[in-house]
Amino acid sequence: MNIAAIINVAPGRAALSRATETQNLLLEHLGPQLGSIRLAAPHLLKQACRGAIAERPDVLVFAGGPRATRRAGQIAYTHRLPIVFLPSRRPAPWARQLWGSLSLEEMVVALAEERLIPLRVPVGLA
Repeated sequence: MNIAAIINVAPGRAALSRATETQNLLLEHLGPQLGSIRLAAPHLLKQACRGAIAERPDVLVFAGGPRATRRAGQIAYTHRLPIVFLPSRRPAPWARQLWGSLSLEEMVVALAEERLIPLRVPVGLA
């Protein structure tokens, strides 16, 4: 499986720390499956998503807050690309329904082992 990852890096030390942690976990656990990884400031999110999609990955992995998650989901949906959402420092309210009580590392390991179940999120929820 070819995976493209985008990590939205909001302003502030805590957000940068969480983005770095997410990046390290993705690099550590996904290895050869990870075709690309991008760290994007909020105003560059659209360009980062389009660049990742241009690489034609099998799956787009996105880590970011509620607003960025919604935008990335819209872009992935438009391009008919499956997307996996990872929580950021301030996860979307509906993210717990996707991952339950798993830690970020447990989520990345599940992704690496392809232990994922496709799920359509109703637009009203997102």
